Amino acid sequence: SPPETLPPAIVGVLMHGRIGSREIASTLIDLAQRGYLYIYEGHDNFSFGRGRALESEKIYDLNPYEKILLSKIFDNEKATNNIKDINIQLGKTLFSQKMAQVFLEIYNMVEKEGYFQQNPGLTHQKYKISGMILFAFGSLGFIINILFNHTFPFMLFFWVGMMAASTMILFFAP
Repeated sequence: SPPETLPPAIVGVLMHGRIGSREIASTLIDLAQRGYLYIYEGHDNFSFGRGRALESEKIYDLNPYEKILLSKIFDNEKATNNIKDINIQLGKTLFSQKMAQVFLEIYNMVEKEGYFQQNPGLTHQKYKISGMILFAFGSLGFIINILFNHTFPFMLFFWVGMMAASTMILFFAP
């Protein structure tokens, strides 16, 4: 039977192999169901408010990535934020240190639970770095071949092939 105590972000990582907008949205809904967050529906948008559980001792029940995500949403001292404010806050900092920390904490939890032998985030990063290095090496070889090797122009196909393969590695790394 499926584990019932896993947070939705971890279930999303297990199903999709990565963290996306669905996992973040499901985490927000889970936080609302547990009382850490209120979601108010206006006539054409949503507002988020601090739940009563944030003022109680129940804050220690939060996972590390949930604490970081809540601190990102309620960055200012206001008790509520509408969807526009949250889009601005998350959009400005989507690739910030805190959001990277949220992703890393989720991956660490999945690894700690024993579902992956190695952190999937680190595995993705290794493939991306190797793809970028291969692409740079292929580009450099292509340029050097154009400038200095006029006797074997067909060698350009090798460098183009290397750049194509590295692009595929970058595309399929996630």
